[in-house]
Amino acid sequence: MGRNNGSQIKWAAYGLAYVLVFFLKTTIFNRLPFHGAIPELAPIAAAAVGCFEGSFSGALYGLAVGFFSSAVYYRSGTMMIPICTVVGMLSGLTTRRQIGKTVLGGLLCGLVGIFLLECGRVGFYHVFGMNLQETVGISMDTLMKLAVPEAEYSALFILPLYFLYAAIYNRFRTDMEL
Repeated sequence: MGRNNGSQIKWAAYGLAYVLVFFLKTTIFNRLPFHGAIPELAPIAAAAVGCFEGSFSGALYGLAVGFFSSAVYYRSGTMMIPICTVVGMLSGLTTRRQIGKTVLGGLLCGLVGIFLLECGRVGFYHVFGMNLQETVGISMDTLMKLAVPEAEYSALFILPLYFLYAAIYNRFRTDMEL
């Protein structure tokens, strides 16, 4: 293996991990809704990578994950692109502190990612409705009945995804930290 292949292999492993997570989400978790909600795992994956790789790399990974999610899966919408990018960047800012690569940091960043996604969706659907042709938005009660269970269901996957990305980071580590 050449000198620079470690980074390429690590990023390929990150990408394959998200494809596996996306496959599990769309094939298994879509069939197991919790109060009508299915989990959103893209911001959690962006947050996990941002915790390990930093703000710039986390933002790029979030951009890729958001684009992949919105391009492949009809339910994600284009809102996933900026939200995952911001979540990856904000999570990457924690790597400068000691909390960044710990389980607590991954948990907090994942919760922030879920919170930003649900706030963005609730705000958009409350103002604009389900599509831009409607003139009146959806009531806040209806939105909260879906957003809260979706956030709770998504929060169940923060730690498993954190440990998946931690295993990839530790296996294909390219930095010189001890």
